[in-house]
This record gives sequence, structure tokens and C-alpha cells, in this order.
Amino acid sequence: MPLIKVITGFFRLIRLPNLIFIALTQLLLQSCIYEPLYRPFVTIDDTRRFGFLLIASILIAAAGYIINDY
Repeated sequence: MPLIKVITGFFRLIRLPNLIFIALTQLLLQSCIYEPLYRPFVTIDDTRRFGFLLIASILIAAAGYIINDY
């Protein structure tokens, strides 16, 4: 089986457009709601923590899509 078919099949399995939508939603929530409201009260930079949260939620959603399909 050609490699490109395997890659496209995997992206179809994890529903890549849905994962991108989840990531964009979380990024917009972070930049438009969380940062303007809580920036004066937070003394540390939460960028790394938010990145880990974003990656974790994307991986959990992808795993859920895989489990749901099989």
C-alpha cells in the first residue's frame, strides 16, 4: 500500500479538520477571553502550560475518534 494512502487514511481516521477546529477554538478562547481578563492577576507566562493543555486535548480527542471508529 502506498505511503500517501496510509497517511491520508490516518488523517481521515483522526478527523483532522475537527482537531484543527478544536485547536482554533481553544486558541481563540485563550487570546480573546482568558488573557484579557486574567493577565493582570497572573504573574507568570502561561504560554507553555497552555501549549501542553492544547496538545493534550488534541491527542485525547484524536484517541476518542479512533476508539469511536473501531
